[in-house]
Amino acid sequence: MPAQPSPTPLIVTDFVFLLLAVGTVVLAVLGVRRSRRWADRRRPGPAAVARLAPYLLPLALMLTLHRAVSFLYRGQDISWLQTVYLYPAFTVLLAAGALACLVVVAARLIRWTHPG
Repeated sequence: MPAQPSPTPLIVTDFVFLLLAVGTVVLAVLGVRRSRRWADRRRPGPAAVARLAPYLLPLALMLTLHRAVSFLYRGQDISWLQTVYLYPAFTVLLAAGALACLVVVAARLIRWTHPG
């Protein structure tokens, strides 16, 4: 009878993802605290808005995660809920990243449009 594989690598991977999620929240707090400085350095215009655009990528990935997983599973239909079930720690990390980015963008836009 073959030996059962150890779940240790999976547990370590999930733990690392959860630590990264905590780190993401810490970085979001720093981003909000530094939003005034960011806004003071920017002049109104499309360049400042373009600098915020990459912050929307985690949200886009979060909203289309089931399609990416479906592609990885060779086109099988995968619902969003199944994706959360298959990869819970990664989904938590991605959700924390998307929310953190949205909060930082909102703080920067508020400080930029309402100086003072």
